[in-house]
Amino acid sequence: MSEQIENVKQLPHQLLLTRHSINPSDLNSEAKEMLKLFKQTMTAVNTNSKKNGEVRISDAVRNKITAYDRYICDGIFEYLEKETEVSNEQIDSEEENADTHRDKVEEKIEETEEKLEEVNSEEEEPPNSADGEEQKETPSDDNAKIGFWDWQ
Repeated sequence: MSEQIENVKQLPHQLLLTRHSINPSDLNSEAKEMLKLFKQTMTAVNTNSKKNGEVRISDAVRNKITAYDRYICDGIFEYLEKETEVSNEQIDSEEENADTHRDKVEEKIEETEEKLEEVNSEEEEPPNSADGEEQKETPSDDNAKIGFWDWQ
């Protein structure tokens, strides 16, 4: 019967255990104890259920289950924090890798800027009016229309 209840709805600690593939034996002793008490409580609820499968849980038992679940979740979070904790050597090596990568990028930027300066200095100046060409003037209309008014 307890299996039916657990299959219908997973409690947060059950979801965390399955999602992160955590073996309950990896948890700290307090979380293991709470897990043991949780299973005992669920067994008691199962044995007190009616033959037709109806399960009645009192508020006190529901509060117990919720408290056990919270403590087990705390143990899981503690385990996950320790597992993902990074050592100082790893931090130092990552910082060095980031510094070398940053230096390479800065060198490439400097090279690109130098090439742009070379290209800009080699560009020819645009032809000006000193070459003998006359600049064309735009014809001006005495009756120009600006906006909604006719200006004369």
